[in-house]
Amino acid sequence: MIAADVEGLTEALDRVRAGASPLVQWLAERDVVIADKDIELVRLRDEQQLALRRADDATAALHETRDLLQDHDGRVTAATRELDDLRSALADRDRALEDAEHARARLDEALAEREAQLVQERAAVAVLQSRVTIAADQLATEEGAREPIAGHVGYAPFPKGYRLITSDEQCPLPGDVVDIEGHCFLVARVGRSPLPADARPCAFLVRRAGTL
Repeated sequence: MIAADVEGLTEALDRVRAGASPLVQWLAERDVVIADKDIELVRLRDEQQLALRRADDATAALHETRDLLQDHDGRVTAATRELDDLRSALADRDRALEDAEHARARLDEALAEREAQLVQERAAVAVLQSRVTIAADQLATEEGAREPIAGHVGYAPFPKGYRLITSDEQCPLPGDVVDIEGHCFLVARVGRSPLPADARPCAFLVRRAGTL
């Protein structure tokens, strides 16, 4: 009976094994598929990591590009301000140059007017000189036609001050030595009498060296 049971169990086990053979094959195939999927998953993970690294690199490059753009924008802004300052300075310089040109034009006009005035003044001086020359010639002619004037006056320094001395004698010449009231004088020059309406000549005297 035991042998029969063992034989029955063996047959049942064989049947089970026979029935499990497709399942084992399916499991083996499933393991192969799972292994392939694991390999694909590893590959996908590697590709994901590479993509993440590339994304990080691209993000860093983007940040660097943004920094460069911001720096470039800052430089452009600074250059724009400098250009505006230069334009403003150039405008100020143009205004100053225009003001200088106006001032120069005014100075040229004033100089031209002054030159015209000088020409008129020189012409007036020339006329006056001509009149003085004519008057001097007429006076010399008249004096030459007159009779010699008798007497003269002398202007001499005395110890108590200058005095005007009158004399009926002929007027001495420059360089002559004259004696007045015991004082010795030298004739420095001869000119017109300082007295109003006095036609007599005047001898301007200086004290002779070595005399009191």
